[in-house]
Amino acid sequence: MRVILLFIVLIFISCAPQWVNEDIANDTEPDDVETVEPKQEAAPDTVDIVEPEKQPVKSALSIQMEPDVFERFKAEIQKFWQAPYVWGGASPQGTDCSGMIMTIYRNAADIKIPRSSRLMWQKGDNVYRDELRMGDLVFFNDNPLRNYPSHVGLYIDNGVFIHASSSKGVTTDKLADDYYKDRYIGARRFLD
Repeated sequence: MRVILLFIVLIFISCAPQWVNEDIANDTEPDDVETVEPKQEAAPDTVDIVEPEKQPVKSALSIQMEPDVFERFKAEIQKFWQAPYVWGGASPQGTDCSGMIMTIYRNAADIKIPRSSRLMWQKGDNVYRDELRMGDLVFFNDNPLRNYPSHVGLYIDNGVFIHASSSKGVTTDKLADDYYKDRYIGARRFLD
């Protein structure tokens, strides 16, 4: 139950501070790269959630997402929560990082994006890190000899993103965590 509550809080962070005033961290590693196990931090025992008003959702940068689009994204993300990692998978029964992103976008926004993180990186519109908003894709690379990503996640808000980890399945992490900060290469936007 705590894991579900934690996930719901992370989904609603995009409306912080009126919804959630807690900073939540959950350290894991990405799925498509060699990793070093980071330390685990305990989740809070209780978190208060206030239901959103029926108006456009505003992120920290006051950029709006229509309520129906927000609800569809939230529903699709919830379907994938804690799904096992399966290389080449693209469903809540088993997924890899790009498969999850492709399916969420298709089902929530009727947007067809490429299947691989490398092609997603090439097709989306560039987004600066300080302009990230819910629905943007965040990319990571574990090999400095490559100029393309090896991993992709879906940005939620407040530095939190959801992704498919090979050891943890679908989970959340923070861009500020040393592991991800060191491997972050940029972000792309497919939503207007």
